[in-house]
Parts: sequence; C-alpha cells; structure tokens
Amino acid sequence: MRSTRKNWSHLPHDLLLQIAKRLGLIDLLRFRVVCKDFLHASSTATGENEVESLPWFLAYGRRSCECTVISYTRGSTSTKIHTLNLPQLQGGAICLGSNQGWLLVFQRGSMFFFCPFSKAKIDLPDFPCTKLKTYHTAAFSCPPWSQDCIVIVITRIDNGHIGLYLLNGGYNNNNNNWISYKFNLEKSQLHNIEGGAYYYGETFYFFDSRGKGISYSPTEQLLKPYLNKIRRVIISSKDDQRVVEIHPPLEYSKETIGEQANQEFTFGFSSFHLLSMNVWELLGFQAAEAEFSTCGTLTQLEHLQVGIQNEKVMSPLRPKISGVWIHPRFFSISAFA
Repeated sequence: MRSTRKNWSHLPHDLLLQIAKRLGLIDLLRFRVVCKDFLHASSTATGENEVESLPWFLAYGRRSCECTVISYTRGSTSTKIHTLNLPQLQGGAICLGSNQGWLLVFQRGSMFFFCPFSKAKIDLPDFPCTKLKTYHTAAFSCPPWSQDCIVIVITRIDNGHIGLYLLNGGYNNNNNNWISYKFNLEKSQLHNIEGGAYYYGETFYFFDSRGKGISYSPTEQLLKPYLNKIRRVIISSKDDQRVVEIHPPLEYSKETIGEQANQEFTFGFSSFHLLSMNVWELLGFQAAEAEFSTCGTLTQLEHLQVGIQNEKVMSPLRPKISGVWIHPRFFSISAFA
C-alpha cells in the first residue's frame, strides 16, 4: 500500500495560528519563512511566550547590516546568540529609546518607531534637529499604535538649559508636530542626560551619568529635579521620592529595599548592566577591548520597575559598538491597522 505524504502547508489555518501563538520569538521568526501559509497564519502572533524573559541585548551599527542579539531567560544562566539582518539600523542610526519591544530611532534627520524582530516601521514627523550634535535620549509612554502615546526627547542645550521635544499621538496619527520646550536647569542639578529615560506612573524620568535625575509630567508641564548620589537607587512613590543605597550588582527584593518602600508604585534603576549581563564576553571581547554606547529600557525585577541605564564605555581600541536593551516582542503593523 502506497503511503501518502502530507504537505505541512496544507494544515488548517486555525491550527497553524495556534502553533504560531505558542512559539518563542526566534522560533516564530523561523516559522514565518517556511511558506506563505505559515507567514499568513502568524500575522497576529507576538512571541508572547517571551513575555517573562529578561530584556535582550541587540548590538548594531557595524559596517554590515548584520546585527547580533543576545537572548536571556529569567531565572536561568543560559544565553543564546542570534543574528538578524537589519538594514534599517545602518547608516548612522541611533536608538534613543526602547519600550515594550519597540525602538525609537533617529537616522539622518528622520525619526521612526522600529520593531527589529518583525521589521515593522512607523515613521514620525520630521524631528526639529536634522543632526544630533549633542547627546539626546528619549522615552515614550506606550506602544506606538496607541493614540495616547507620548514621545519625549531631551538634551542639554548649554550649561543652564535643558531642551525637551514632545510629540503627541500614536499609530496613524502623524499629523502632529513636535513641540519644543526650554527649561532653566543648571548642570549642578543635572550634569547631562546620558543616564537614561523612562516612563512610569504617568511620569517621565531622566537621569544623568552621575546619579541625579529629573521628572516631567506632561499633564502638569513641570520639570522637577531631585538629587541622588551616584550608585544609589531612586525610589519614587505616590507620596514622595526617597533614596536607598543599593550598590551593583543590584538584587531587588522586598528585603533589599526595605519594608517602607511602596510596593504598588516603586521604581529604581540598574547601573553597569553590560558587565553584570556578561555582554563583552558573549560578543567575543575582553573588558575594554571595544567601545560601547547603549540605550536602556524599563523592566520588572521582583515587584520593582527597574530602569536599565544607558551606558557609554570609552576605549581607545576598536571596534565601536552600539547596542540597545529590548523586550523580545513581535509586532506586525497589519495587526493594528
């Protein structure tokens, strides 16, 4: 009796959809290139099995469009190295912000949202600056398809002023223009804005590399500086802002931050993440053998929302590597159209 071989592409669409939704992110990317039926069936899958993962590290900006991804698993020491072909991150692209699987990218005067795992791209109105002559960092409040999405880019203009650029509106709402603000803020209050930018609890937080910070509320349009010694963690609650001393590597737990921390609304930041996550060695470098410039993101550790700081590690050696911490998610533009 002659056996009949079945074609995997002829599986029912609903079954293929259920398979796609159960795949991890990298397996989902492989699933999508099998055939057109697999690609169509996975159009709404997001790699949701990776929701509990730690942020992954994406190294980009080398001469080729080949980027390296280091994947981490929460509660495990195992890591994996993956390669992605991302021409969108060539040509002087700079990742200014990272949130929930989306990157905010500046490239040759244009600004856009980009999901590197699906290659989904959402163009934004032209940024007021065609070149970033000084250091800029950014945060956005929620995924770009939300009409409530607020984007803020911040930079130091001079020794006495901070420049803040704000854009309202999300997906399919690109008719808005950037609004520019100029705030009086001495360097003694905020040296630079290289530490990181995050959105949490309806407030934007910006840190410098010396441990000082400012908060900005879009509803109040107020910029509030608060001081903090280097290598300390800022804990912000509904009632006040206080500082607790936690030296890296940071281990966030109820006992570490103390009983008085408000568990419903607490926030901290993590320094030296490149070192603690062993990025140098995983990319094949010894410490200080390469120059790194990275963009952080916000993640959950224990009951704390923790901001992974931006890092700039200088080295006279080559190569120069740009990197960004990103949550492993897959988003298709068509899914939200």
